[in-house]
Parts: sequence; C-alpha cells; structure tokens
Amino acid sequence: LAQPLGRFASLVTFNGRSFDWPLLETRFIMARQPPPLVDPPHVDLLHLSRRLWRTRLDSCALSSLEENILGVQRANEDVPGWMVPQIYFQYLQDGDARPLKQVFYHNAQDILSLVTLSAYLARIGRDPFQGCLVHGEDFYSLGRFLEGSGDLEAAARAYQHALTCPLSKSVRQEDLFRLSLLHKRLGSREEAVALWRSALGQGQLYPYVELAKHYEHHSKDYAQALRLVQEAIEMVGSTPYDAGWRKQRDLDELHHRRDRLQAKLGR
Repeated sequence: LAQPLGRFASLVTFNGRSFDWPLLETRFIMARQPPPLVDPPHVDLLHLSRRLWRTRLDSCALSSLEENILGVQRANEDVPGWMVPQIYFQYLQDGDARPLKQVFYHNAQDILSLVTLSAYLARIGRDPFQGCLVHGEDFYSLGRFLEGSGDLEAAARAYQHALTCPLSKSVRQEDLFRLSLLHKRLGSREEAVALWRSALGQGQLYPYVELAKHYEHHSKDYAQALRLVQEAIEMVGSTPYDAGWRKQRDLDELHHRRDRLQAKLGR
C-alpha cells in the first residue's frame, strides 16, 4: 500500500476516519514502517452523509445510500459486507480462491459508490437548490449543517426552503424554531416575530417566551408580554413532562418573568 498511497496527498473514505485509516496507520507502525501519509486532509463521506440524510433515512450505511440516494442496484454476485471476513478466513483455511470473486465485486462497487457519492455531495455543495435535493427533511438537515458551519444566511434559506416541502410535524416544528432564532440573530426581527406568532398554540414553549421578550424589551408592551407569559404558565402546567425538574425549571423562569412584568406595569 505504501507505493500507491504515497502518490496522493489526501483521502476520501466512508467511515475511514474512525476505522480504516487508524487501522492502516497501526499496521504500518507494527511493521516498523512510516505511514505513507501523515495527518492527511481526510473527507469521510459517512459523516457528511449522516448530517444530510439521517433525519430522513433509518440508516446511512453505504448500501442504504445506494438504494435511497444514488439509485444503485448491485448484481446478484455481490456479498454482504459482514460476510467478507468470513469468506477470507475460509480461503486461508482451504486455499479455494473462487468465493473471493464476490469479495472483489463487493469492494469494487464500494469504490464506485464512493466516487458517485463524492460527485453528488460536490453538486450539493455548489448549489443544493438546483434539483440536487428534493425532500424537506434534507433541506432541514442542510440548514443545520450550514448553521453549524457559520453560514447563517445560507442556513436560513435552507430552512425556509424546507417549509415549502412536505414535512413531518416534528421536523416542521424544529425547522420553524431554528429558522426563527436565525432571523433573530440576523436582525430580521419582523420575520422572527411572524414565525413565533405562527407557532403559538402548538404545545411549544419557545414562541411564548420569545414573543414575551420581544414585547417587553423592544415594543415596551408590558401588558401583551404579561398575557403571553400567563398563557405559557397555563400551558406548561397542563403539559406532561418526562422529567419533573424540567417542568419546575420552566415554571420558575416563567414566574420570574411574570413578576418582573407585573412590577413594570405597577410602576
């Protein structure tokens, strides 16, 4: 491996950052040879794939991505990846190399799928809004990825685009939540307020709190802020929580906000 690997400066793998490359480095060291690449730039497509598709797909294994994303269908001569070590060890025992043909096919298809997946992810990176992505959950996941990368305006665009697609209730609620806070961070207060108002009455606490903050600190409408806080207290009181301490924490914060607003109105 040292000779072919030595011709390159970077790596593209699938789960190679956690498994394959550390294993290879260890084998080189055990053989008292220097690894051919020292801390190379390493793109692990598994991590990128999980960020984009784990919301929609139950599995982000390469076989799942082939079926659901790339449209790849393997021939009958393929063998499941978990059987590869078993076939190899059987070859070591009996010397019959014929079953290894399935392993060679499997590995070749893995490499071709890596190439295809790399190209597809590159297209998404260039412009995800030109037909590369079509599912709302994928745009939501893209928004989270862009937000984590610090590209807030692009993240807001992805969240907004997700709302134009069919979404499950839970993903839609989470998308609205993240988009509203992004608008707040970007200074687009009118857009944020509109999203918070649209989220009222859906069993979520954040729109009441955020609107109460808006009316208290920006509009100086203490009566409206107090009304929202009182509605939030009633909602939390009637909502079952998985953990009692979380419910008490939310109530304590709301009571503190209510008392402060009542004092302001009194003055």
